[in-house]
Amino acid sequence: MFEHRQHFSSRGRLTLLSIGLLVMILLCLPWSAGINIPALLEEQTQQIVFAHQGAWVDAVLVHNGDHVNVGDVMIRLSSPALNAKLVTTTASMKEATARLTAVSLRIKNLDQVTVLTENLAEHTLERDAIVSDIHQLTVTAPVAGTVRDMPIELRTAIWVRQHQPLAMVVAAGEHDLRAVGYVGETEYERIQLGQSVHFYPSANPAERLSGILTTLAIARTLHVEERALTQAGGGAVPTEYQAGTGKEWVHGAYYRAEARIDRNDRTLMHTIVGELRIDSASYNPVMDACVKAIGILRGELAF
Repeated sequence: MFEHRQHFSSRGRLTLLSIGLLVMILLCLPWSAGINIPALLEEQTQQIVFAHQGAWVDAVLVHNGDHVNVGDVMIRLSSPALNAKLVTTTASMKEATARLTAVSLRIKNLDQVTVLTENLAEHTLERDAIVSDIHQLTVTAPVAGTVRDMPIELRTAIWVRQHQPLAMVVAAGEHDLRAVGYVGETEYERIQLGQSVHFYPSANPAERLSGILTTLAIARTLHVEERALTQAGGGAVPTEYQAGTGKEWVHGAYYRAEARIDRNDRTLMHTIVGELRIDSASYNPVMDACVKAIGILRGELAF
């Protein structure tokens, strides 16, 4: 009897250990999964400009109907929070530089020099990221063309949200191809501008067109391509939206994704319905589910 229990106990421990190892592998394994969404391929005759950060409007330099060239300043935004963060980070950099200089004079403190060097590098990266964010507060024209769809209420001293559309520039001359689709908040967190994409026409799924992701903006207004997606059975369009008035986007957690597609000497006679695959960052759904479960248990997430 004792030998049987001992054998069972050993086998049970081995089973538990195997299960534990499997769970650890699932948690640590980076799953790289692309995101597939319904999309439309069209001539890129227009581009939306939007706020990269939540900010105050300092100046509106163009109006509907104005012609702009590439790089022309359209809107100036400002963020006191970013400016304050830049001051704090710059001060931290100066302090880290002074400490590193003082310690470097003492040859015996090589370990401390290494730590301070890494600390200075972290502050430098943080400062550079803040400077980049501040630079993006100056909204410029992405293409040469005519300004359209600038909201009447867009004026100085108002607050605009991050990714809020500010205007549209209708391009002149020959255009690139553009794929347009919509992603939810979960997918939005997994993708970034500049990631590679592939468009597969529904009429010919074997054909593949390549490009890069150029725009991610909160979707608010119903456009022609959104109607076409709804009619084509695009799963990214909310049910409430399909049944609504067609005037307002119901869910703020949906984002308009645009990608510039290589033309490859292709001429479009009309808009093409298909599927857009966005190469997303490494994503582990098991880890994500565990984190959310822990958050719910701690009361950090609202149902």
